Amino acid sequence: MILAEKYKATGAALKKGMSATLLKKAAFPLIPLFLSLLLPFAAALAAEADKDLALVNGEPVTHADYRRFLLKISPGVASDTVDKEALKGLIRERLILQEAKKSGISVTDDEVDEGIRDFLNRNNMTERQFEEKITAQGMSLREYRKWLKENIIVLAKTIDREVDRKTLVGDAEIADFYQREQALFRTGPERVRVKAIFLRLDDRLSLAEITALKIRCLRLVSELKKGTSFDVLASLYPENTLKAQDGVLGEFRKGDLRPELDRRIALIKEGEISPPLWLKEGVYILKLEKILQDYRTIEDVRPEILRRLFREKREKLYDDWIKALWERSTITIY
Repeated sequence: MILAEKYKATGAALKKGMSATLLKKAAFPLIPLFLSLLLPFAAALAAEADKDLALVNGEPVTHADYRRFLLKISPGVASDTVDKEALKGLIRERLILQEAKKSGISVTDDEVDEGIRDFLNRNNMTERQFEEKITAQGMSLREYRKWLKENIIVLAKTIDREVDRKTLVGDAEIADFYQREQALFRTGPERVRVKAIFLRLDDRLSLAEITALKIRCLRLVSELKKGTSFDVLASLYPENTLKAQDGVLGEFRKGDLRPELDRRIALIKEGEISPPLWLKEGVYILKLEKILQDYRTIEDVRPEILRRLFREKREKLYDDWIKALWERSTITIY
């Protein structure tokens, strides 16, 4: 992941569950998100420039630049050899900084101060401890602030202006995602409401009576599949032990019923009728009346959906923007 992709300038607003009709604009949350990335490589800023790795609109990208970039994104990774993808990430960053310069984007001292204060608060660090850490890595606080202002903060502000503030998520998109991906918001196991006609078998039935019962069950299923009301047919059979319950067997989760019934119900869809299921005690004809599932409400999951859609749309907008910058630039990689 390149450094630019870590700078999500509207992250603070999204984390608070911002749910206006359109996420048109969010205040730029100053610097603290990425200040934590900077301290480990401050000493590398003093490294002398060596051979050029690329030329971006006439501006050289050196091996020293590459080493500093690697320390930002992957501290501890060897920088003796040049990874092509990492170099492209550095070039993308350089393109953004050049775009910022063209557009006149600047950073005030107050913005730097605010970012550093927030970083100190989040890390329970005093100003003195912060300055000592910077000094120990070969920089003065003044040099560090200058570098921070001219590179990292301006980079984030440019992305905020060109990408984040143009990334819009509407209520209709949120509602559509909720309907399409409702399975993501289940709150418990699926349940089924089952109706049944149950005809009890008597051990004293003759073979002829059992055969007649089988024929009757097959005709009953045939009538049901033709559209005859399950409730009506259930009421016509006095021997149906579920008649008094209007044929309702109950609501069940998977595993609640005996295995034979569970397996048969799993084979039919909502509204369908099962073939007769013969068990020792009798025969069941089952109807899967309804599949029941509880979901979190759209209001409950709105911030979650907003963050996801914003991230997806932002990524595409960012990629398109970088592609356009690259295409209109003169870039030579050595």
